[in-house]
Amino acid sequence: EGEILRLMSFTLITKPIALFTQMLIASYFGAGVQLDAYMFALFPINFFTEMIKRVFSAVAIPQIIKIRKDMDEKEVASYQNAIILLFYIPLLILFVSLLLWGNTFVDLVGAQLPQETKDYAYRFVRVLSIPALLLAIVGFSSAILNLNKQFRVPAMLLPLNAAVTLTSLLLLHDKMGIWALPTSFAIS
Repeated sequence: EGEILRLMSFTLITKPIALFTQMLIASYFGAGVQLDAYMFALFPINFFTEMIKRVFSAVAIPQIIKIRKDMDEKEVASYQNAIILLFYIPLLILFVSLLLWGNTFVDLVGAQLPQETKDYAYRFVRVLSIPALLLAIVGFSSAILNLNKQFRVPAMLLPLNAAVTLTSLLLLHDKMGIWALPTSFAIS
C-alpha cells in the first residue's frame, strides 16, 4: 500500500510543476509566431515517439514476459536486448526523416502557416529530433525497468523531467528567448 501511494505521489507532484511551466511559457513567450512554430514542431516529435514507446510496451513487453518461462536469465536478457535493438530501427528512421525531410513535413502539414512560422518550425524540427531519440530510449528503459519490478526509477522520472524542464526554462529564457524551450526539452 505504501509503495503504491509513493509511486502515485510522483505522478501527482508532476502536475503542478507542469502547470506552472505552462504558465511561465505563456507569460514569457505569449501567443506568437515563435511559440506556434515550437508547438507545431513538437507535435510530430511527441506523437511518433509516444507511438513507438506504446507499441514497444504493448508488443515487446508481453513477448518478453511470455518467453521468460522457457529461457534462463541470460537468454531472456539477450532476447530483451535484441527486441530493444529491433525497436531502434523505427526510431532511427524517425530521426533521419526529421533531420533530412523536416522541412517537407512542415510544408505538407503546415501549408497554411505563415512563412515566418515555417522558418522557425524548420529549425525546431531538426533541433528537437535529437532529444526525441533519447526520449524514446528512456521510454524503452522505463518499460524494461517496470518489467523487472524496478518501479521507483521510472516513476521518479516524471517529476524529475518536469523539474528539470521548469528549472531550465527559468534559467535560460532571458538569454536564449524561444530557444530556451527546445533546450529545456533536450536537457530534460
